[in-house]
Amino acid sequence: MRETRSASFRIDSEQWDKFINKAKENNTDSSKLLRDWIDAYLSDSVINNQTDDNYLIERVSQIEAKIEPYDTTIAALSERLAKLEKDLGI
Repeated sequence: MRETRSASFRIDSEQWDKFINKAKENNTDSSKLLRDWIDAYLSDSVINNQTDDNYLIERVSQIEAKIEPYDTTIAALSERLAKLEKDLGI
């Protein structure tokens, strides 16, 4: 297991309380949530907390590529179902 250490940083106390409460409402460990965000940031899943159009366009393309095979399958199944319904007179 990697060595861990406690870290501190300055944040508005009201904002921090809202963060902690929201994490609790979602049954999420706030420390884990911060560690996950840091991991995402380091892996470029989060771009400097800004909207980077090129990054977003690339992510949408990646998601569409993953969804496309399912769309094709659903369309084929839908066609088969329509043919069966027609054949059965439904």
